[in-house]
Amino acid sequence: MAEVAPWGKQQIEPAEKLILRLESSKQSALAPIQSEWAPRLKQALADLRKAATDHTNAERAYSTTFAEELSLRTQHMLHVDKIAGLARAAFPGDRATQDLIFPVTVEEEGSDSTDQPEGNGP
Repeated sequence: MAEVAPWGKQQIEPAEKLILRLESSKQSALAPIQSEWAPRLKQALADLRKAATDHTNAERAYSTTFAEELSLRTQHMLHVDKIAGLARAAFPGDRATQDLIFPVTVEEEGSDSTDQPEGNGP
């Protein structure tokens, strides 16, 4: 049961043990099974190792890319905040002009989606 219960990368070690047990068996009745199944199991194990390596590499790439995205989000937020501050400094006390540069969104006003005009999305 140990060879079929785990899944993913966890199957590698039990599969290695199964192949070792099959190849090291001295039972003469197992000779046909060994010759037929040992190559198949070895190929399946090689495929599993490759898939596990590919999966690990994909997880690393995703993590790296997502970390970069989060960093860029933070940089963007800081740049927008800086520009908004420059707009407030350029037009002190002139909320109408500031709002033309950085309009207040529906979410900031506290309105729900029913206040939006028709035809502007789902």
